[in-house]
Amino acid sequence: MRRIFVIKGTTLFNFLIVWLVVSASSCARQSDSLTFNDPVLTTTAPEANSPETSAPAPQTSAPPQQGFGDSQKIADDFIENTNVMLQCGRTPKNCPIAKITAPDTGYRVYMIEKIKMRVESNLATRPGAGKYKIRIDSIEKIGTTTALVHTCLFDSLVVFDSGQSDTTRDDIIFDDDVVSTHTTWTLYLDEGRWKWAGSTPHDATSWKDICGFNS
Repeated sequence: MRRIFVIKGTTLFNFLIVWLVVSASSCARQSDSLTFNDPVLTTTAPEANSPETSAPAPQTSAPPQQGFGDSQKIADDFIENTNVMLQCGRTPKNCPIAKITAPDTGYRVYMIEKIKMRVESNLATRPGAGKYKIRIDSIEKIGTTTALVHTCLFDSLVVFDSGQSDTTRDDIIFDDDVVSTHTTWTLYLDEGRWKWAGSTPHDATSWKDICGFNS
């Protein structure tokens, strides 16, 4: 049975589909050169015209899914990682990268650089502008500390270039691509939590839903 998770108009920017396969076995150790504040997840959406001073909660249309057996913890952590990243898209300055990426991996270094670029360039997504949908198709557990999560996703979230952080009046569209792809995510168990260590997209398609979400 397939489990479908639908996240609409939330905060994931398009770089979640990592076109560059990042080596999970990278020897580069992530430094503490960037400091990110850990945001508090809330359960209510902010008003449309409220100042961008805090990270809004990701809005999902499905409750936590059950039925993955011994891999349930992996599925739960994967979806939580996704929800946190949706917040990161909305307010990059508050992105807790260490919470969702495995230490000592090239993927964490990659994400740090991407978030840094988003902050410096004032790039962010906006509630109501596009959709992000993801489905876990299967989970493979390799040993006790590594897992592969096979997904299908659809991403039409719009990334805006915001000239001023306290208003949207001068925002322009930076990226409005629509992408759908099967993706295999590598997760490592770190301090009791399954964190992203890499991702590999397969048969990525533009402007088409290959997952059947919109059929």
